[in-house]
Amino acid sequence: MIAGSLKTALGTAVMLALMLGSLAGMARAEEISVGSGKTSIRIVAPGAGGNAVSPLQTNRQFVSRLLKQVTIINGNNPFNQIDPVRNNNGQVFADLEDAVNANQGNNNNGGGGGGGLANCQGVTVQMQASGTAPPDFRFASLDIDPNNGDCTVVADGSTGSALIAQIPANGGVDFTAAEVFPDRLVGLFEFDPPGAIDVDVPLDVPTTVTVKATNGFTVQITVTVSALGGGEFSFTVNAIQQVA
Repeated sequence: MIAGSLKTALGTAVMLALMLGSLAGMARAEEISVGSGKTSIRIVAPGAGGNAVSPLQTNRQFVSRLLKQVTIINGNNPFNQIDPVRNNNGQVFADLEDAVNANQGNNNNGGGGGGGLANCQGVTVQMQASGTAPPDFRFASLDIDPNNGDCTVVADGSTGSALIAQIPANGGVDFTAAEVFPDRLVGLFEFDPPGAIDVDVPLDVPTTVTVKATNGFTVQITVTVSALGGGEFSFTVNAIQQVA
C-alpha cells in the first residue's frame, strides 16, 4: 500500500507540472526527489533562458567555510618567514621605513621594474611555490627588458625571461642545489655561450652565469640560493651587469 500511494502521489505531482506548463506556459518541473516515503516537486517560473531561482534556493546559506590557501599577490606578506613586517613583494628590508616606502610605491629596488639592471642589484627574495609544480618546489626569477635593461626580481618565478631559479635541482631530487635557466618558453634569452640547458647553483655558493638576448643584449648575473629552514629558500642577486 505504501508503494502504491507513493507511486500515485508522484504521478499526481508530475501531472500537475505538465498541466501548469501547458495551460499557463509559466511553470516547469525543475526537480523531483523521492525518498523516505515522501514525494516532492518544485514548480518554478522560468526566467532568462528558462532558469529561475526558486524560493527554496534563495533561503540557502553557508553552514561551513574552509580556508585552503593564502596567496600574497603583492604588498606586505605577514607570513614571510624571514620577517613578517619588513617585507614587500617578496623582498625583505633591513629597515621598516624602507619596507613602508616600497609598499607605498616609493622604492623601485627589488620589485616594480624600471631603473635598469640596478633595480635587481643586491635584491633578496624568498622563493615561492608555483601552482604548476610539486608543492615542495620553490622558484624565483629575473625579468629583463633587453631593449632598455629594465630589470625585475619575481619572487615566485611566474615570469623569468632572463633567468629562472628552481630548487630542487637535477630532475627535482636534489635539495642541496638550485638550478637556473632562461625561460625557454619565452625564448628571449639563452646562456652565453649557448648550449647549456641549466646551471647548478649549490646552496650558499655565489654562482655566475651569462645570458644573451636575441637582440645581442648580454648580461652577467651572480646569484646565491640559501636555505631558510622548513623547506624554504632565499634567492639573492649579488651582482648584475651588462657585458655586451
